[in-house]
Amino acid sequence: MHQPSSALTIDAALEYVDFFLEREQYVQACCYLLAGEALHDTAPSEATHRIQSRKQQLAVHYATMEETFRNAQRQALAVREYSHAPYSTFHVGAAIIDTAGKIWRGVNVECSSYGLTICAERSALVSMVSGGIREFSCVIVTADTTNLTPPCGACRQLLYDFSQHALVVLLNTQKKREFYSMNALLPAGFHPGFLL
Repeated sequence: MHQPSSALTIDAALEYVDFFLEREQYVQACCYLLAGEALHDTAPSEATHRIQSRKQQLAVHYATMEETFRNAQRQALAVREYSHAPYSTFHVGAAIIDTAGKIWRGVNVECSSYGLTICAERSALVSMVSGGIREFSCVIVTADTTNLTPPCGACRQLLYDFSQHALVVLLNTQKKREFYSMNALLPAGFHPGFLL
């Protein structure tokens, strides 16, 4: 299985943290800081001071978002059990954290007319939009596979339409995970700005 080649680095995560801090978008900043911290834990670097500095800047929001981030990962794994995949038996769960920190869940729903199948990421996004929300901070995609499962092309485009700078977390049932930016998964993507 082909994996995306542009996994998030600690430096890139911290650049996104600064990008969102400048815009006072604290939920997004916290999501990227948590990703940077997880990357740092697996491969310690010279970024320790920068991570600690950003944690202090985001102190009011960080503790809440740390729990939300963990909870969203748990929910994405748990909701997979509700997927409807009688043909492929490929069960996928997704959780989206919106810009207010609320979690929206979704699963893949297969149809006997295969082209009508709905992916978990789109299912979660539609749930969020149905709740009146139009932007998100992070999407978590889970599957029971050894190789982590990235969003398909259609999901990437739809997710990109709503949040070009979102964090994407790929997670399997063994808790292996990788982090990407939405921009990295869909470079030079088509967006609503082209239609205006």
